[in-house]
Amino acid sequence: MPATPRTAPAANLQALRLHYPDAPAAEVLRFATARKTPKDALKLYRNYLKWRSDEGAPARLQERAAPVQQQAPQFATLGGRTRRGDQVVLVEGARYSTQIDKQAYVAQMCVLMDQVLLKDSDRRIVVLVDTRGGSGPGWHNKPATAAMPFFRALASLIPDMYPERLRRIIIYPLPGWATTLVKMVRSMLDPVTKAKIKVIKGDDKKDAPCPISLCAYDLTQDQIPVHARRRHLILPADPSLPKPPGTPRRRPSLDAYPTVWVPTSDAEVDAAVLLSSPTKRPFVVRMASGEIAEVAQVRPRDARAAEC
Repeated sequence: MPATPRTAPAANLQALRLHYPDAPAAEVLRFATARKTPKDALKLYRNYLKWRSDEGAPARLQERAAPVQQQAPQFATLGGRTRRGDQVVLVEGARYSTQIDKQAYVAQMCVLMDQVLLKDSDRRIVVLVDTRGGSGPGWHNKPATAAMPFFRALASLIPDMYPERLRRIIIYPLPGWATTLVKMVRSMLDPVTKAKIKVIKGDDKKDAPCPISLCAYDLTQDQIPVHARRRHLILPADPSLPKPPGTPRRRPSLDAYPTVWVPTSDAEVDAAVLLSSPTKRPFVVRMASGEIAEVAQVRPRDARAAEC
């Protein structure tokens, strides 16, 4: 069974397999994991199949993405794979052009994801959003607010059409004033997806240096698309090399562990997440910020759920 960040409810899997016996096992597992009840899981998968037969059909996506591929081919590009096998996708925000429809950019993201995320695979993606401006052809250097329609459209589509495919999104370097924009995007997402958005503060001016905090995510230069490696020289050239001095320590991620959702009585907490490990350490995901924090105890509304 493919590894997933949360243990898929057995009832969801049973319902999906009953209604869609020929669907790829890994795909069914992702959609079963993405919802808490069989009814919601079935609805999500039906909507996905409908989307795939219409706007999400490969030919339609290619057609819609054509303006981006022709006029802004380096806006979103595929990089290498991380040590755990995740596919890196680099988005250079300053290449965004308001002359191209936002849906064309969304379609291009879908085209790239379809190239590397097979239905019967549990591979995920790491999206790097580089906000720095650049010099030369292809750079429009619009303010960050110009790309907000694209990010809103992307946030409304990807979690439902590509559930359990996102490892994390790293936005860098982000000036202090732009954190409000990230909060606006986060407000459209569920708590689990919110927690996958990481922000690195810094200077986003033209050709500004890459922030050293990016090294904390175990990225290397060979995982960055070739055309952008000169802008990421701070990253180690090889994973065997030590990280640069001053690299901050990063809180361990929950993504590598199977987990179980446990509703809690805390109004500020959407749900506690229990690691499926011998320690059973509880974590919580806060609704307001999407922050993941370790806690000493959880107060489940349903005592039976805590025993999962």
